[in-house]
This record gives sequence, structure tokens and C-alpha cells, in this order.
Amino acid sequence: AKSGQVPRAALDAKVKGSGTDTDTPDELDWRDMGAVTEVKDQGALGSCWAFSTAGNLEGQLFLSGSQLTSLSVEQLLECDSSYDVAQGHADCGEFGGWPYLAMQYVIDAGGLRSDAVMPYCAGIGYGQEGYCIPCMPEGYSKALCGDYDDDDQIPLFCDESTTLGQGPAGYCSNADGVAVTINDWKAISTNETTIAAELAATGPLSIALNAQRLQFYKSGVYNPSSCNPDNLDHAVLMVGFGTDDIPYWTIKNSWGTSWGEDGYFRIVRGTGACGVNTAVVSGLI
Repeated sequence: AKSGQVPRAALDAKVKGSGTDTDTPDELDWRDMGAVTEVKDQGALGSCWAFSTAGNLEGQLFLSGSQLTSLSVEQLLECDSSYDVAQGHADCGEFGGWPYLAMQYVIDAGGLRSDAVMPYCAGIGYGQEGYCIPCMPEGYSKALCGDYDDDDQIPLFCDESTTLGQGPAGYCSNADGVAVTINDWKAISTNETTIAAELAATGPLSIALNAQRLQFYKSGVYNPSSCNPDNLDHAVLMVGFGTDDIPYWTIKNSWGTSWGEDGYFRIVRGTGACGVNTAVVSGLI
């Protein structure tokens, strides 16, 4: 996520529920039910928000009766310049973004393509097979995203008539070949019992948290002694929950399979650890 405060007002306006506490199992793992694609690696870019969004919509697409399909993170990076002035947040391509804004982009754009049609290339190491030059979506907000000129990181804007990006000409201005469309998006309340019920009822959920110390995680249930829940800087995908002496959430990261528990981590459930409960959203097909 683009580091910042919880966009509470924007999320509260979209809180909806479908699960009930009485329907919630003691443990759940959507991987076992085939609703989660393979772990990806975002590379050196701040593209976690796009992976989190795509992961949620992959689950929603599968649970609607379609084949499990990896969706295009690259389309979100190159085409989504959504912003929320009231909250001071924006989707800033490789420099970060917010899943709740990306959900609205998918609605407005008419859908999201598959990764096969528009593969992730901006985060692949320079010179490696499949690499493309990272570029910024038209409408990129310097006011909300920052002006990187001072760091000699002048954003290149995605030129739809060239091969800077991975889509065909005009890919940001039309909805040709989309794999999924959504009608709306919802936010879940911060109550973790409600989140568990919603996860069980509707599939994997897009979340954001404070990941300041997460790079040191190896395995087990992450139970940080200090972690600011009000400053979110990383978006991931919640796929399950259970208990291993203490209750935990199972979460899919986008740092490759060599990190954590084969690309996943578990974090203590029920304490609001690292703000894991503060920005939970899902698309609605």
C-alpha cells in the first residue's frame, strides 16, 4: 500500500456484511478449496496493492463458477490512477496504492484482464526475460503520489502506442479481453469475528497492514510486540484462519515462495495486530 493512515471514512461508507458468526468454522483455508492462485513476486516495486486486489478478484472469479485465473497486476500498475482527495490517498503505479481505490478502478474501467493477456513485467529485474520499463498511468497525481524528479526517478507515462507496457494499443481506454468484471466493492468492519465470518462466506479478502518488521518473519505465528496499527504500508491477501496455541490469520504475500512459509505468513488473530483488521475489502461480482 502507499504508506498512510487508515482511510476510515471511505471504508465505513462501504461496510457490508454477508456472513454470520454462527456460520464461521473453527478453521479455514481457501487454498484447500482451490480459490487461490500461486504466490507471485512483486520484485523491487511498490506493487503490493495491485497483487492484493488481483488476489481478491481471482478468488471472487473462481467462486462465481469460473476457472481459477491469475489476473493482471500490470494493468492496474499502468492504467489505474484513482485517487481519494478526502483521505489523501491515490493509486501511484509502482510507488504504491490502495486496494479500495483499485476496486473502483476495475468497476470504472469495465474489468480486469488476465495475467496471460497482460503479464507482470515492471517488477522483473532489469535485463531479465520479460522485463519492461516501469511506467506511470496517465493521470498520475504528483500532489498525492509525490514528485520523484528530485530522486532522478522521473516517472515515464505509459504510452499506449508503444511497447513500454504489455497491453495492445489503447489497452487503458477500452475493456477488450477482460477476464473479470465487478459491480461494486465492499469493506468489512474492524471486528475480527466479523472478518472471519466474512472470509468464510465470501472468499479471500484484500487487506492492508503495517509491515515494518515483516521482512524478518521466517515461520510460525507472527505476534509483534510493537506495530503501529494506524500506519498501513503493505497490502496482502487474507486466505484463512486457525489456531496454533494462539488464533491466527493465514495471509498470502507477494514476496515470492522463498520468503516466509512458502510465500505465506500467519499473524495473531483477535488483537488488531499491525492494523490487519483496519482496511479489509472485497470486490463484488
